[in-house]
Amino acid sequence: MRHLFAASALVVGISLALPVRAAPNRFSVDFPLSKTVGPIRAGTLCLPKGSMRGADLVSDEGQFALLVRQVLDDRAARGQRSLGDGAVPRIELRLKAAAVKLCAKSWGMFGMGDTKSLSGDVQISFAWKIDGLAALTAEQIVLKIQSTDRLTAQAIMRRAVEAVLDRIAAKAA
Repeated sequence: MRHLFAASALVVGISLALPVRAAPNRFSVDFPLSKTVGPIRAGTLCLPKGSMRGADLVSDEGQFALLVRQVLDDRAARGQRSLGDGAVPRIELRLKAAAVKLCAKSWGMFGMGDTKSLSGDVQISFAWKIDGLAALTAEQIVLKIQSTDRLTAQAIMRRAVEAVLDRIAAKAA
């Protein structure tokens, strides 16, 4: 009898919720992040130190999506031309490729550079589309990072996203 009462105490919930469709992924990475995107050099003489992978710029597609949403929110807060906000973006943005030639000069002359302060050349390719347009548009961002900027790889990626969103907003005007 004890088992009968224990079983009757279990209540099975019935859900009447309608199926929820996931929002389309508006921000994606279209190249393998494990791929090498260029050399890193270090020290006063910029001696070879290794290479940078795409994952050093953005660790995965989720982080890229979060970065774009944060930059969209920052644009809205500063009163810049709206491309939507992080919650309701009006654009689709794809990271297509990256190429870097960077140096970390902050730690002496024997290649013991600190990758938290990079300088050099960066090229990042995106494809974008504003809601209502049928085709993706290619956009290449070229950055010249100075040693006085003291940027990490992630901060360089943020600067590139800010630059591409500025261009998109200008073209959408």
